[in-house]
Amino acid sequence: MIFIKNYYPTKNMQDNPENYFNPSPLTNKIGCYGCLIYIVLFFISGWFVSVVMGWATMWVIPFMGVFVLIWIGILIWSIQKNKPKK
Repeated sequence: MIFIKNYYPTKNMQDNPENYFNPSPLTNKIGCYGCLIYIVLFFISGWFVSVVMGWATMWVIPFMGVFVLIWIGILIWSIQKNKPKK
């Protein structure tokens, strides 16, 4: 599972690095935009597969909806977890 690094370019981040996720270097660099890129890639690949298999309209919309909800859940959870401790 990929965790999104939530950026807080503040002094608190420099003083308390242990409050923040330290994921793979790639996700670290991309940050939150990485999440959007993953979602877009997922949509494109899912759409392509479904078109090739010929069941695009019937199945792909509810199927994608479930995955988008999962992604949004991961995003919200990671942001909550990354909030600086006061």
